[in-house]
Amino acid sequence: MDTQIVNEQSQQIHAILQDLLNHQIETSNRVNILLDRVGQFPAFYPPDDARYMLDLQAMLRPMTPVDGRFVRVGGVNDGGYVMVDRGLDNTSVYNFGIGNEVTWDQAMAERGNTIYQFDHTIDAPPPVVGATVFTRKGLGVFSDDRFVSLSEAIYANGDNERSDLVLNIDIEGGEWNILPSLSPHELSPFTQIVMELHGLLNAIVDSTFRAKVRESLEILFATHQLVHVHANNWGAYAIANGVLAYDVLEVTLVRKTDWEFVECDERFPRDLDQPNCPYRPELRLGDWSHIIRQPESR
Repeated sequence: MDTQIVNEQSQQIHAILQDLLNHQIETSNRVNILLDRVGQFPAFYPPDDARYMLDLQAMLRPMTPVDGRFVRVGGVNDGGYVMVDRGLDNTSVYNFGIGNEVTWDQAMAERGNTIYQFDHTIDAPPPVVGATVFTRKGLGVFSDDRFVSLSEAIYANGDNERSDLVLNIDIEGGEWNILPSLSPHELSPFTQIVMELHGLLNAIVDSTFRAKVRESLEILFATHQLVHVHANNWGAYAIANGVLAYDVLEVTLVRKTDWEFVECDERFPRDLDQPNCPYRPELRLGDWSHIIRQPESR
């Protein structure tokens, strides 16, 4: 058989196989998305649990900083945070829990900051153009071979006399062990804090965990005011008596002494928010401004 004919047939077969492979990949992706959406149906809780959902939302009621302008810092989807556009430049930034997402680090580095990155679960984060220092340790109550305390991290980098720092904590539920150990002295150097709060649905049914969440939030709120909240749609959600609750929330807090505050009349998510998972619908919190804490009875 002529060599040219063989080559043409070989190319045709290769093209057909490539088309089949592309079709298989596209079909597989669509199936995975559909299966993911099926798994996103909410859990349904007994009507009495609505009081605990409302109680949690009341604790997380944002206020509005007077003359504060909100901006989105970081990626379009996961990794981006809505923050107040003040005190975000030319300082030291402490980021605990890096993983493979560094768009926030990159955006903060472009503002002239030094980014101190901490994560004990990875060998090194993706590269960032700018000043970064990575330490293969997680955030802990005490410092040891695997973890570093917040005060120790600040002291080690010579920032213990500064009062203009920025903090990011995303440690997959470890925050509930860390926050109760922190003091106002350790938190007050941070003008702004962004954080992911994980496992919040457990607080509805587990009174012990609910007490830990309350203690943690009260420690945060002693020095900082919550000004933004966003439901991470990678997390689950639940319904009880028409009330929705979310398992993972992204929160932004600013130092109380830096601002005056008024009641928040926003509906969440804000226009600056984006769904963390781009192929899942955004989770809508609505208006939390008038929710009143419920009495504890469980």
